[in-house]
Formats: sequence, C-alpha cells, structure tokens
Amino acid sequence: MTTEMKQQIIRAAAILAAFILSATAFAVPPQTQGQKRDWREKLKAEKVAFLTTRMDLTPQEAEKFWPVYNQLEQENHKKFVNLLNSYRELERAIRENAGKAEIEKFLRAYSKAKDESASYEEANMKKYLEILPVEKVAKLYVGEEEFRRSQINRLGKRPENKIQQ
Repeated sequence: MTTEMKQQIIRAAAILAAFILSATAFAVPPQTQGQKRDWREKLKAEKVAFLTTRMDLTPQEAEKFWPVYNQLEQENHKKFVNLLNSYRELERAIRENAGKAEIEKFLRAYSKAKDESASYEEANMKKYLEILPVEKVAKLYVGEEEFRRSQINRLGKRPENKIQQ
C-alpha cells in the first residue's frame, strides 16, 4: 500500500468519524456529569477529525503533532478560564458601580490575562512550527476558527435555542 493510499484512508476515516460524531454530538443535551464528559469527548474527537482533514496531516505528522497539541490545549484552557474569570470580575465591578480603585484593579487583571493568553499563543505557534511546515500550522489556525464557527452555527440551529414567537 502506497503512502498516498494510506493518507487517503486516514482522511476518509477522519471524514467518516466527523460525520458520525456530528450526527450524534448534539442530538441530546447532556444532563449528567457522565453525559457531559461523553459530549466533550465526542466534540474533541470531531475536532481532531476535522483538523486532521483540514491540515492534511500525514500519519507521521499526526503522531508527532497531536500529543503536543493536546498538552498545549490543556494549558490554553486554563488561560482561557483565567481570562473569562477576570472579565466576569471586571464586568461585575462595573455593573455594581464599584469604586475607581476596584475597577482599575480588575481592569489590570483582565489586561494581564489577555497578554498572557496572547504570549502563550505565540509560544504555541513556535512549538507547532518545530513539528509541522508553516502551511500546515496556518491551516491549523484557520481550521480551528472554521470548527469554532461551525459549532456556533450548529448550536444556533438547535430547537431549544430558537426564539419562540
């Protein structure tokens, strides 16, 4: 079996997995902690299939890339939670008409969290470029945005999210 045939099989499997997962991932909203974990795992698998296809990863590239990506995504999630929490504190301080000093404190914390998130993203890109060619790293970032938008569109089309008239 040639390398090209192996790549085609991997791409076909990724597309099939994405299709199956997209058909089931949002069929029933999660209600228990176990169901929520299953939903997140399905979403993660769908994202992996989506990005693998979009990036056109070879099996060798995928073997090197995904462990690094997964590790960096865990840390990125922590930074996102920190950014979100600092935003909520700032928003709360404004809403409750807190004093200037308190608002400034939360504004600085929010700004710091944004800077940390941006500098972490720059470091991630450098690590990705050590593993993959620049074109595939670019496809990663474009693919992540496409995936995020597709999920937002999917959520917007769920019956429970539609406004009743």
